[in-house]
Amino acid sequence: MFVYTAADPPICFDTGISEQPVKRGFDALGFKPEHVKYVFLTHTDRDHIGGLDLFKNADVYLSIDEEQMINRTTPRFLGFVYIDRLRSPTRCSKTETLSMREGQK
Repeated sequence: MFVYTAADPPICFDTGISEQPVKRGFDALGFKPEHVKYVFLTHTDRDHIGGLDLFKNADVYLSIDEEQMINRTTPRFLGFVYIDRLRSPTRCSKTETLSMREGQK
């Protein structure tokens, strides 16, 4: 997990493996997860989304390629289990996809 603190409010890239280390890290930085407005997920493996539920006020962004793994149109590498927590309406209603392919907008 990476927290960009030069922005106001801070921006997160991934959310760590679980909530407790994220809470401790935010306390040490003097920030609160609920103040984060944007979370960018590099991918949705469990070690990158474990603290996602802490960011209830954030818009969550991920690539179109990753979205296909969540909605099961593209299988995960080696048959890893899909992350159903991201498929819930409360998370997906705030999730937007970003195209990482050249030329798409």
